[in-house]
Amino acid sequence: MRDPTAAMREWWDRLADWDPEWTEHFLVAATSPWTSGVLQPKTIELICIAGDAACSHLYAPGTRRHVRAALELGATRDEILAVLKLASLLGFQTIHFAVPILAAELGEPGHASAVSQLRRWDGDWAAQVAEVTASSRNGVLDSKTVELICIGLNAAATHLNGEALRHHIKAALDAGVSRGEIIEVFKVASTLGIHACNVGVPILDEELASRRAQR
Repeated sequence: MRDPTAAMREWWDRLADWDPEWTEHFLVAATSPWTSGVLQPKTIELICIAGDAACSHLYAPGTRRHVRAALELGATRDEILAVLKLASLLGFQTIHFAVPILAAELGEPGHASAVSQLRRWDGDWAAQVAEVTASSRNGVLDSKTVELICIGLNAAATHLNGEALRHHIKAALDAGVSRGEIIEVFKVASTLGIHACNVGVPILDEELASRRAQR
């Protein structure tokens, strides 16, 4: 059976051939969360699953790699499912962004939160959203891990929700998460950009080979 990580190694090797210095620096930066020992490897993999599976990224190859790695590190089906549920909640941030704008354009008085405003307009649906949100924090993952995952989701370059990020940083600190642990999550989220090379390097390599073959 073909090694499922072979394709990933192939494009890393090609990138290293083309620009060894840049590749080496990026690899050192990207692997820092795994080598620093600040976060447990399983926690890092759960954060990576969330970032790759999120609606703002939907990167299936990375999701598969990190699900496999998390399982190998002892993560359970329910733990990974809990991560996917948390990632699914990103879609509901539409409410926090859009409802106040609609209320302002309608000239309706402001409310303490977008959710309370939504309850006035569509209480049944708001109740379902509240239930989904609450059940996504069902105790399968401890509160610290939940907040670290949420920090990673909101800090990722594909999302960058500052208001939500601040909320989850505060919640994480209140739960006893250290500054160092949060910084490690920033590191994990920052490496999401390498997927530009993950996707682009093989394409560039193939197109260059095709041009050579046509000569």
